Amino acid sequence: MTDHWKQWATLCARLASLQSVEALSDPKKLKLMDELDWITHAGGDFGNHKAWRRAQRKLARREALRELCGEVLPVVHARFRDILARLCAGEVAFLPRDEFPTPFWTVKNGVFEEGHSGAEPVQFYLWHLYQLFHVSRRFPFGRCPVCGAFFVRVKRQRYCSPSCAYRGIEGARKDARREYMRQYMANKRHAKKPRLSARGRVSRKP
Repeated sequence: MTDHWKQWATLCARLASLQSVEALSDPKKLKLMDELDWITHAGGDFGNHKAWRRAQRKLARREALRELCGEVLPVVHARFRDILARLCAGEVAFLPRDEFPTPFWTVKNGVFEEGHSGAEPVQFYLWHLYQLFHVSRRFPFGRCPVCGAFFVRVKRQRYCSPSCAYRGIEGARKDARREYMRQYMANKRHAKKPRLSARGRVSRKP
């Protein structure tokens, strides 16, 4: 996976991990929408993000991004969160056809090209997520069993952070210890039960 797709996957995981975008402040919403627009349209790395934003301000895109924050960002967040939650849980994520842009094919100078027409903003971001799944050799996302956050998986990574890894491992150890003590006490109580002798008398172990 190239750096571009890694950055896009990280941004998707960060967006889907939010409980709600409505709770974000306006500057944070604008920054998140700016990053979504940057990585999907500009296709560069985040090292030139500031320079790109300065150029975009000159093209008066700030007002357009503010409109997208109110109309598009909540929908994209809800769809991304639902899709990743279902896929990470091993469930099926159904996507209606009208959520994708209309593809078209063409040949220019003897080279086959594929494009998409009539794409709404939400359709465009979902299509970019769809492309991410296709360029990845393996499903790139995981969901932390401790905090529920989504993350870009590295090898057999199970937790989103070292702190969650510690809490998860420690919790599993305590659960195993608790189950062991429960079984131990059950066996001990069973061993103390009085037994009936052949004559029907109660016999106890000395």
